Amino acid sequence: MPNLAGRSCDLHWVILVTQGTVFVIVGGLPGLIVDVMRQG
Repeated sequence: MPNLAGRSCDLHWVILVTQGTVFVIVGGLPGLIVDVMRQG
């Protein structure tokens, strides 16, 4: 069972990192668009 627990933990971290990345991208996109529109 320790092998399965290890995989479960890895999957948990992968999900956390993925959610964090998506959150940063979604949170940063509006600011990036505003910067581009201001420069344009």
